[in-house]
Amino acid sequence: MAGLHATEAASKSGARPLVITSSWDTAGYLAWGPSLSVKGGPGGLNQKILRKALFYEGELNGRTILIDGYKFQGYWRESLERQAGIRIFQDTCEDVTREKSFWKVRTMWGKIYFGKTLIIATGTFLGGRVEIGSEEFAGGRPGESGSARLEKALRVLGSEFYLTKEEAGPIIGVDGIEWGKLGTVDEALGFCWTETSDKKRVYIEPIDRGGKEFYLRLPGGQTRKSASLNLLPGLKKAQTVRPAYTVFYQAIGQDQLRETQESKFADGLFFAGRVNGAQNYAESALQGSRAGCGAAKKVSRET
Repeated sequence: MAGLHATEAASKSGARPLVITSSWDTAGYLAWGPSLSVKGGPGGLNQKILRKALFYEGELNGRTILIDGYKFQGYWRESLERQAGIRIFQDTCEDVTREKSFWKVRTMWGKIYFGKTLIIATGTFLGGRVEIGSEEFAGGRPGESGSARLEKALRVLGSEFYLTKEEAGPIIGVDGIEWGKLGTVDEALGFCWTETSDKKRVYIEPIDRGGKEFYLRLPGGQTRKSASLNLLPGLKKAQTVRPAYTVFYQAIGQDQLRETQESKFADGLFFAGRVNGAQNYAESALQGSRAGCGAAKKVSRET
């Protein structure tokens, strides 16, 4: 999320950004579910794309919106691919160094790139480790590799990281859901809820308008207990499409960054999104836009 908004903001500020991403196909993927709780507006999210992908808006413990994840990804990719001056390269960044007035980036495939500014928007991938039940493996999300070597390179530059985590609920298919046993938020969409044995609500959020897959937003501290899914009323026969998981990753503290998201220890190095503690989609987007504008302005001043 942060990387997309950083790219857009830098481009609109007159820069010619290069996007290096391990998987362009998963850019903009809503890994933490389709819902967003907002107060007074959805923060720094691109409003045009948000309006096109939004399919529910209502009052639910405050104002809540649901975003069609597949449309959201498609609109973002189409938007950035059509903007002149933006280049996209699918590879994994493994090393960054400072050479005179430029940043040097080396990828896993041995490609070398130079730029006057550099934005790190790795989300949960920096030194990422995924846990699913008793299984554990490297990665920023299931099936995607982490950025262990990049973490080492950033530490050499002066970054100080702390270990943190993000938890994602399971995704279930429509077959096996017993609708009559569920509470309803929006019947037409299949947006419903059930309760745990201690009366905590579990929201069943449709991932898109098709209503074939649903994200389970579990109460805090219960995400790892995906085995208890079939004990929830209305979900005893539900089929898991993707299990719940936890990602442990390295994040940089805000005390090491300026208001523009530029680091205090390395000139022209910016951080945005989950990698520096953003808590939700809107906050990640806002940081990305701030970093993109800051990086572009820095380039224009030095050109």
